[in-house]
Amino acid sequence: YQYFERERLRSNSARLGTMYSNRETAQLLLEGGTASLFDLNSSSLSDLKQHFGVDNGVNGSEAEMALMAYQAITNGVSRCVTYKAAKGLDSHGGDDWKTKHGPRLQNGFNSVASLANLLEDTPHSSGGTYLDRTTIWCMSEFQRNPVMNSNFGRDHYITNSALVLGGGLPGGTVIGATSDQKMKSQKVDLATGGIDSENGTYISHEHIARTLLYRLGIEDDIGDYREPPISALL
Repeated sequence: YQYFERERLRSNSARLGTMYSNRETAQLLLEGGTASLFDLNSSSLSDLKQHFGVDNGVNGSEAEMALMAYQAITNGVSRCVTYKAAKGLDSHGGDDWKTKHGPRLQNGFNSVASLANLLEDTPHSSGGTYLDRTTIWCMSEFQRNPVMNSNFGRDHYITNSALVLGGGLPGGTVIGATSDQKMKSQKVDLATGGIDSENGTYISHEHIARTLLYRLGIEDDIGDYREPPISALL
């Protein structure tokens, strides 16, 4: 700490200034009793624990993480929250795939649904609800192979899908598709969201990130995504 304090006094570095600003913000959060917002042993969180299904004997840590995401967003702790909605999905073995994979996914989607429902029921001070002002993006870096392996489980596969909701996004909209055989990616017309095998584009996470920034009014490619937004979602 003494080193950084000395450097701060000696330097006009913008990076050090940002580091100290973040440090001071974190200190204020600690001094303001922020930790109590996430204390699952507190009786004040009983209703939230019931809503998210914490300790109900069915849900796992994903319920706790969704609760904490709600607390962080609605109490001004953070405007961006990431949590693991499902775990244990690396189902290479047949038993994992047959008996555990589905329920684990279901618990994850249930946690997202619980979060979205409660955000929709929570009024925002500037009007509307918190879900109107919050975009939820569910994604993973890959999916399971449509073909079973020799252990009757499923290995990794490059094709995937994503779910986005809230934030004024058009609901009930499907963008793109996979092929009927082997679930291969298909090229998509970014303007319509439909399949365009000749002139379309393979959608990636970069397209989605760029789309969400566009919806915030940020048209410059500040994330260096090097892909256009999906116009069908704007």
